[in-house]
Amino acid sequence: MREVVCALLILLPGAAAAQPDIVQLSGLLTLQSFYGPPNYGEEPETDSVEIVPILELDQPTDLSVMSDARDGNRSTRTYSDVTRIELAAPIDLHISGFLGHKLIVEGVLFSAFTGHHHTDVLMDVQKIVSDQQ
Repeated sequence: MREVVCALLILLPGAAAAQPDIVQLSGLLTLQSFYGPPNYGEEPETDSVEIVPILELDQPTDLSVMSDARDGNRSTRTYSDVTRIELAAPIDLHISGFLGHKLIVEGVLFSAFTGHHHTDVLMDVQKIVSDQQ
């Protein structure tokens, strides 16, 4: 089992800018469907469906995500045995062209914070390092 540590910083006015950790993770890129607004699955007949890219990790991985809370208290949350993460990628990466491929992706990890996030840990993808097919 691997352990990866990442930082996500929320800066307060006047705070010094620090760069979050960039990590690499590998796995199979899939698309998965989840219920969305207005009721996120409580009323499937009226809820929208969100289709999101998911990286199915090669092996269960412990991930520690550090963040600065709005009140300035730094916290770390560890997620054990993570097997999949939702990918947030800019359109210019054309990530959908890699569906069904084994990838190494590089980016910044962050914890889910809205109903539109469907895994505990997400990655803000900065680049696709390798397409392992």
